Amino acid sequence: MIHSLLNKCIYRSIFSLVIYSILFWGCGAEHEADITSPVDYRTLPHNLIITGHPLKSIDLHFSGSKSMIMTLSARDLTYVPDLTAAIAGVVSIKINKKDISTPKGVLLREIKPAHFALHVENKIEKKLPLKVSISGKPAPGFMVEKIYVEPSSVILSGPESLLLNMERVLTLPVDIGAFSETFKKKIPLNIPGGVEIVSPVKIFLAEVSIKEKSVTKKFAHLPLKGKNTKLPYSISPDILEIEVEGPENILKNMTPGNDFDIFIDLAGLGPGEHLKRASIILPFSTRLLKVKPEFFKVKILKNTGLK
Repeated sequence: MIHSLLNKCIYRSIFSLVIYSILFWGCGAEHEADITSPVDYRTLPHNLIITGHPLKSIDLHFSGSKSMIMTLSARDLTYVPDLTAAIAGVVSIKINKKDISTPKGVLLREIKPAHFALHVENKIEKKLPLKVSISGKPAPGFMVEKIYVEPSSVILSGPESLLLNMERVLTLPVDIGAFSETFKKKIPLNIPGGVEIVSPVKIFLAEVSIKEKSVTKKFAHLPLKGKNTKLPYSISPDILEIEVEGPENILKNMTPGNDFDIFIDLAGLGPGEHLKRASIILPFSTRLLKVKPEFFKVKILKNTGLK
């Protein structure tokens, strides 16, 4: 019986020693940890804006029991500097350990960086016209006639130093490559960092009006003949020069005889001399700009071959 009681006492002592060791090393021993904590500038007045590259996080070095260290998280340790009294300029911030709340049993030993600076500016709003930026070229023979954007202006909010020098807002480039007709496209704005759109809060729509490119072309030394008579005739001069305007794709391949006709209408003219203009039949969508010469001498002869 005594031997049995002695064994129980020994077992209890060993068990207590193990439990004590676990508590001592798991809870009582000091541990260290490094945590990166985000910085939140929520207290900055609404009429101010932070420019440049503000500090986004700080590094915190802790010590304490392992169980307490394990309860720490970056989310709970977010650093919120007091900026309620800030004004435009450079704001110097010193981080105090008391500004960061830690649980009991955890010691904040070091903060990096302990000091930092913010560049703060006045925040303003400004209404600016919109302009569509384009890239590429339309299909051959076509050109951009007009460009529209709806709405035509936008109100932006941002740093005073930036918005004061802005005169317009460009869209991101609209690719017009190979287009041969008018089209519409939703397009975002190309605005600098730190600037926000106040209104209108909707999609911007660009309309690019494309039409055939109009060119002029001269045709020289064109032979001139008469039509609608059986009597012999002569024309002086018997060549002419014209200048035509129309779509580039039509004019570049246009040839006399195949694509247009030039003649003097002699219908109803009797023997003698006459002053006539040339008749010039051009393709649709082209127009005559100049004719040289404007008048021609036509001499109608009697038909001596009649009996």
